[in-house]
Order: sequence, then structure tokens, then C-alpha cells
Amino acid sequence: MRNCHLLFGLILIVVGATDVSAAGDWYQWAGPNRDFNIQNDGLAESWPENGPPEVWKRELGAGNSAIAVKGGYLYTMFRKLDSEGKPVDTETVVSLRAGDGETIWEFGYISLKLEGQEFYKEDPGPHSTPLVLKDRVYTLGFAGQFHCLDRVTGKLLWGRNLVDDFDADESIFGFVAGPLAYGDLIVIPASGKQCGLVAFDSISGDVVWKSPPASFSYASPFVLKYQRRDYLVHHSRDRVDGIDPKTGKRVWKYEHKKGQYPNVPTPVGLDGGHFMISGQGITGVELIGLTGQGDTIQPVKKWDNQKVWFFYGNAVAFGDYVYGGKEIYYSLNWKTGERGLAVRNLDHANLVIAGELGILLNNKGVLHLIRPEGSDLGVISKFQLFENDAWTIPTIQGTRMYARNRRYIVARELGKPVVAASVTNP
Repeated sequence: MRNCHLLFGLILIVVGATDVSAAGDWYQWAGPNRDFNIQNDGLAESWPENGPPEVWKRELGAGNSAIAVKGGYLYTMFRKLDSEGKPVDTETVVSLRAGDGETIWEFGYISLKLEGQEFYKEDPGPHSTPLVLKDRVYTLGFAGQFHCLDRVTGKLLWGRNLVDDFDADESIFGFVAGPLAYGDLIVIPASGKQCGLVAFDSISGDVVWKSPPASFSYASPFVLKYQRRDYLVHHSRDRVDGIDPKTGKRVWKYEHKKGQYPNVPTPVGLDGGHFMISGQGITGVELIGLTGQGDTIQPVKKWDNQKVWFFYGNAVAFGDYVYGGKEIYYSLNWKTGERGLAVRNLDHANLVIAGELGILLNNKGVLHLIRPEGSDLGVISKFQLFENDAWTIPTIQGTRMYARNRRYIVARELGKPVVAASVTNP
């Protein structure tokens, strides 16, 4: 019998799509490890002129809340726009299907400015990123409304008001910090006369502990490991506290000059009990290292650099360097304090490191693919993703990127093109 070989089509070039529910979840502020670093799951090493392929795009609304991903669904916060394009008084928490951006549920509540609060550059927020844990979503609104929602239905399970319940200071530009999970606890800054951090039981919402009073800042807490012990690092307006995550006791503190405004960036956790701080309360950038043992641990300043300053864009460690900036984008050797690059057209940029590559979105809406090597940023490709201001850090799960500005949310496929093999039949 003669074999008849049938060729079904030419060799096709298709995009390597990732099963978004199978890849690692980006379930909180700053990604899975809370450090803006993820593994490279097969990102393309260059982009065409119009950028990587668009999967979907839809209107969303005002706000800078980043996008959390879990189990094939997205979670973020925004304010809807009225017929004139102006933000309404209601904040909305939304769940979207990751595959096509369709709305699964919404949870809305009135959120007005408190006395003394302002909308920075007419931006009404919300700014905080949801925390998605098991079957629950935890969110923090502009005016300090803290909610725990059912992840499947969006139903309210419990809620707190950080201003009414804990006498938190009314941040001038709204509450920003991303909730942090530690074991069965959910930790959030409620900074003011009553406490610095407050830890809730993740299921009941009961208060488990409160750390000592602290002034307000926009920075999110994170876990720093030193000598096999965890500390919750809380950067307030005039100091950094090292908090025992089990008790809320302050084990150590590092004081610095109190600036005119609260600090914005989340401190950068580094190896060996080191961390880097910057902001409006600090002149330049400082590297702090822990010394001592047990309850005698002390933070010590290793160096400071007066010529570098991080503002509301994030700062990210990669190898011996930290990347971040303000109007000027810098690389900084964290071991020596020496400055590397200083780029003027990457102002207020947010960066995610994926293996050896980086995805950088600046506030002008330009998305960059980079390959950082030491002090060199190594821009490979770039294109105009958004036409308007984009202050939100992109979210990457597998090879799928989700990004937003104050009007739209978009999904782009960052994977390498895959050549489909020829198909033959006997």
C-alpha cells in the first residue's frame, strides 16, 4: 500500500501561549516574592515595532492599583468614569477572567476624600494592590477602608476602617500600602497615634497584635530574613521598624530625618539582612545592615548616596545593582553605593525582572524590554503601550503580561514565537 503524505498547510508562526492558571500566581503587591523578581518562563528576547501581541484590551477606570492574579482570574481596584470621563465617588474592586478580560464580579463602596486629603494631580485612586489568598481577597481603599471579600463571589466577609478603628493618620494622597500575608495573619500599616502595623486574623478579621505607634508613609511592609529570623520591615515617615511578625513587638529601629512629605517606595530587601531606603524623608539613598544577635540586633547605616533618589516608581534589585529613580532613572551598586547609569527619558518608571530580562513601563506609557547587565540597562525593544499616564507596575504571570493606566487594562503575550511542525499522514 502506497503511503500518501499529506501536508496540512505551511509552517505556521504562532504565539507561544501560556496557561494562565498553571503559571505562578502574582497574588500581591510586588509579585510572588514581594521583590518584583520572577523567573523567566520563556519570554521573547525582542519585540516587533508595535510590541508583543495583544490578547485583549478593555476600558477600566481611574486608579493606580496594580493587578493581582490567581487561578486564572485578575483582581484590581478602580473608580468608574461618568459620561464626561470624570471619576465617580464609588471605588470598585473587580474580578476579571484572565483569558478575555470579562468581568466576573464587582464590589463597590463610597470613598470620599477625608479632611486634609488631596487627589495628587487630580488622581483619585485607589492606589493599593489587592492581596489574594486562598478563597479571599483583601483590599485597601483611598480613605482607609479595609475589606475582606469572597474570591469567587465578591461578597463582603468582613471590613475595617483604619481611620475610625485605629486612629490612622489621614494620608494626604490616600492609603497606598499593599496588604501582607504572614502565616494566618494579614498585616497592613494603620500608622498613627495608636499603632504602626496592625495584624488581623485572616479568617475572622480579629486584631491579633498592633506594633508601636508610627508616623504615616506610603511604603508597603515586607519580610526581611536575618540569622534565621523573620522581621516585618515597616518604613514610616521618620524611621524603619523591625517588627516580630508573631507578636508585633518592635525588635529594632532605624531613625532618620523626617521629611516634609511621607516616604513612598517600598524598601528594597537585600542579602545578609541588608535593605535600601529612599524617599521624601531621606536625602538620597541609604543602605542599612543588621548587626548583633537575638534581641540585641541593631541596624547600621553602611553608606548613603546623596545624588540618587527613588520616588513613586519602584526600585528593584538584580545582582549587585538596584534599579529605580525619579525624573532620572538610575542603577546603583548596592554593595558600594556607587552610581552607574543615569537616564533622563525613563522618568518614574516601574520595573519587573524576569530571569535575565526586564519589563519596564514608564509614566509616559512606553513599555521597554531590557537586559540589565551590571550598571547598564540594556534596552532591547520599546513601544507606546498607553497614550496616557501609566503609574502602575505591570503584572507578569508565565509569559502573559497584564498592565493598566487610568483608563484601560490590557493583556499582552510576551512569549517566544513557536514554529508549528509540519503535519504528515501516512
